[in-house]
Amino acid sequence: MQKISIGLPRMHLEAGERRDFLPDFVADLLSHGAEVRLEYGYGSGMEVKESDYPVDHPHLKLTTREETYRQDVVLVLRYPGDDPVRLMRPGSCLVSMLHYPTRPTRVEFLRSRNIEAVSLDTIKDDLGK
Repeated sequence: MQKISIGLPRMHLEAGERRDFLPDFVADLLSHGAEVRLEYGYGSGMEVKESDYPVDHPHLKLTTREETYRQDVVLVLRYPGDDPVRLMRPGSCLVSMLHYPTRPTRVEFLRSRNIEAVSLDTIKDDLGK
C-alpha cells in the first residue's frame, strides 16, 4: 500500500504569520503512516525550531515550498492564494479555510484545477457544531 503524502507549507501572505501546526500534530500524522513534507523554516513564526519536529523520522522530510504543494494532500490553515495552488497536482486535495459561501471565484478556480478541497471552516461534528 502506498503511503499518503501530506505537504505542510508555511504561510507567506503576511509578515509574521503564526499559524503552523505543532510538532505533536506532525508526529501524529507520521504515526498514522503518512509521508510528511515540511517546508524549510516550518514553525519559525511561532518560535518552534525545525529540530522540535520529528526530523529524524524516516517519513518526514524538510523541503521547499514548491515540493510541499506537490503532495497528495496539502494542509495549510489559511488559503495560500492561487499561485501556490497552481503548483498542486490535479486530483490532489487542499485542506484549508476556504470559505466556500463567500468565495465563489475560489471554488470555481479549485474546480478548474481539478483540486479536491476540504474547507476547515465548514467541518461540523456529529452534533452539528
